[in-house]
Amino acid sequence: MKTLNTTIILWLLCFSGFAQNKGLLWEISKEGYYTSYLFGTIHLNHNIVLENDSVVLAKISECSAYAGEIILQEEDMIKMMGYIFEKDSAKQCQNIFTKKELKEISLVVEEKKGAIMAMFVPRMSPYIVATILSIPDELGAASGTAFLDIYLQNFADSIGLALISLESVELQMAYLTNIPIEEQKAHLLNIVNDIEKKEEETNDIVEIYKSGDLQKIEDMVLEMTETDPIMNDDFMIERNIIHKNGMVNAMKQQATFTAVGVDHLEGEQGIISLLRGEGFSVKNVGL
Repeated sequence: MKTLNTTIILWLLCFSGFAQNKGLLWEISKEGYYTSYLFGTIHLNHNIVLENDSVVLAKISECSAYAGEIILQEEDMIKMMGYIFEKDSAKQCQNIFTKKELKEISLVVEEKKGAIMAMFVPRMSPYIVATILSIPDELGAASGTAFLDIYLQNFADSIGLALISLESVELQMAYLTNIPIEEQKAHLLNIVNDIEKKEEETNDIVEIYKSGDLQKIEDMVLEMTETDPIMNDDFMIERNIIHKNGMVNAMKQQATFTAVGVDHLEGEQGIISLLRGEGFSVKNVGL
């Protein structure tokens, strides 16, 4: 159950930005602040998306704190249960779709994710189910592996760094719960009706991520805004500002390694531009 919950949570945290620079790892400096680092992650299997982690782990080791979108602890997992298994019956798949539609959705989930996962579909919201289907099994966290965010967080924790959450579970999930149910419904049906295309798109995302080309990542995100109901200006810009403010506060106190979704980095309202607008030097450091 914990693996299922982590899969859902992390995928929901995945996207936002606009791009001019290239690279995943950035050094941040400014007089009066500790030299720190910003790394753009992707919420998929770390062995696949980050084949050589030595540079990243070395920079984490230079810091005193590690900041992530949400530092997932046991108490956070408990909070998430109320969002993963929808408490509002009016927002549950079993009360949104016709019996025929629900059966078709459950069959696709069973085929792609197994019978146990399919059992949960009726009590979930459409967007959660769509999120589950968006991750091909080969990109998920298999036995002995972890999503990149969790992998980096666990490493930072293992060497004694302070762990900092830039957002709260409640704030993260507010974006999800505010999606109109009809938009969630249409989104899930689109994925179910062309699941192979969605899997191909996710595999394409991995290749773009590995290239470190932030412009291509931004182009991809802009395309997603046309089909994914969670993608809007509020979702992207508000979170970038929250992340930047948390980073600035942390860097004032100690050297901090920050890891957030790569598509938060760029654009006029991306984290890199926001930091530069406050006088920080932000430069790529070889990844």
